[in-house]
Amino acid sequence: MSTEKTDIEQVVAKNGFYITHPKGTSMLPLIYQGHDTAVIVPKGKRLEKYDVALYRRVSGEYVLHRVIKVKKDSYVMCGDNQYTLEYGITDGMVIGVMTELFHDGESVDLHSKKYKSYVKRRVISIPYRRIKTEAAKKLVKLKNKNK
Repeated sequence: MSTEKTDIEQVVAKNGFYITHPKGTSMLPLIYQGHDTAVIVPKGKRLEKYDVALYRRVSGEYVLHRVIKVKKDSYVMCGDNQYTLEYGITDGMVIGVMTELFHDGESVDLHSKKYKSYVKRRVISIPYRRIKTEAAKKLVKLKNKNK
């Protein structure tokens, strides 16, 4: 990974925050492309389990995913709508952590019991999402085979 700071990293360093309109479906149903706005601030300290972090992969791609596990020298991450865990995310790759989320302009309380319950359910459901997705793929294959 390049050690050169990108525009996003420069904005975070200069302003102390970065406002983004996340793209993609990896964080559904929490974050909807075209509807939601996330505020990212420098992480300051080590990330904690369940934080949503913005990081840059070795490929240069920016990702906003949830911390599933904190390891001694890295993190395990996964999108709320995914089941493949991503290992080896280091502090050096992390740009910041999401501290605010707005859905259709309304603030989502990231400290509420409802949100914390949602987060725990999403993390617990990771293995089940894999099973559900694989079963759905097999059903489609079967349907197409029997046409």
